[in-house]
Amino acid sequence: MKLDQAPVNSAINFITCRFSGKKWVGAAAMYTDHGQILISTAPETINESVSLCHETGAICEAYKLGKRITASVCVSCDDTGKIHILTPCGVCQ
Repeated sequence: MKLDQAPVNSAINFITCRFSGKKWVGAAAMYTDHGQILISTAPETINESVSLCHETGAICEAYKLGKRITASVCVSCDDTGKIHILTPCGVCQ
């Protein structure tokens, strides 16, 4: 299993570019079994009961490509702009 800073940096770069200036945003980055990094984020919803976690898109992308996930990280940016590395919620574990 490959574990390093690359997926963390990929997720941080994604939220910095995609959500420039917004607070309380996040993204997940996952390694596939072929070393590819897949990135996803949770879509905004009006109804929280249908919300998805940040990891869902990358998991679906890996499934579409026929690849396995070997490592995962999720990051979030709070209202002060500080980046946090989040632990898996349990569903994605």
